[in-house]
Amino acid sequence: MNNNTILSKNQVLEIKELAFAASETLTDRQLFTHMGIINSLVWRAATDYQAIRREEGIDRIVPANWNNLLACSAQGNVQITVPLDFTEGYLQHCWAGAYHNTKTLLTYRKLQISWGLFWYDLENRPKGAAWGKRAGVPGHGVATPPVLERVDIAKMLIFYQVFDQVRRDRINESLKHSEDITAFNCMPDHGGMLMVELYNALFFALHDFRGTYYGIGDVVVEAPCIPAVKAVIFHWKRRKGLFRFLWERMVKKAGFVATQARKIVTDIKVDPLGNMAEVPY
Repeated sequence: MNNNTILSKNQVLEIKELAFAASETLTDRQLFTHMGIINSLVWRAATDYQAIRREEGIDRIVPANWNNLLACSAQGNVQITVPLDFTEGYLQHCWAGAYHNTKTLLTYRKLQISWGLFWYDLENRPKGAAWGKRAGVPGHGVATPPVLERVDIAKMLIFYQVFDQVRRDRINESLKHSEDITAFNCMPDHGGMLMVELYNALFFALHDFRGTYYGIGDVVVEAPCIPAVKAVIFHWKRRKGLFRFLWERMVKKAGFVATQARKIVTDIKVDPLGNMAEVPY
């Protein structure tokens, strides 16, 4: 079994400084939206790597698979695919009050790329259905959802924790004379508990999500770095008639084989992602 250093103590401090600097440029609602997006991305990766399992409506961490995900992420090997229309629905359903406009979410993705949370070649993405984009048809303009590469799970968890801390501090300050409402009341019912548990698992024996420190050191795990075995599959939405024929021809011209391509405006398959009612937090 290989020992993998996920983060040095200096890297943790550097990422926290970067996250605090980013938070100073964001409103409370923008912080909230980023938290929801980061939650969805970490959950997607954890599901692909089977690092969590659902038991009686609660997410449980699978320690060996969680360590494996962290090790693969530290080596830059984690990739996930999350279409923007899924993120839009997820935020509406699970993070009420967050921004969810598709164009806004694309802007947020660009910010998250600049922070080093993940990467994809935004400027050179294969194009398709240009006529649909020009006509303002939602979801047109690119042939498939992008593969988000170099997904940095540890960095995402730190950004989430910092954004949560900053947002809570702001809300508590504005509500300091209120006896009935606290920052906790300004979170969804789920409270983002999956992210809290994963953060605590990342920094086990060092510190926890609420800021209690037990020690200072590097984050090291033992894991072999095995690739994901349950990656999400996207599929073409069945369309009838001439529209589907034209769409397939345009995608082929862009260099894709339609029968093998992943879909753009997608209904996620029930297995393995599940429907929105089953999406954990």
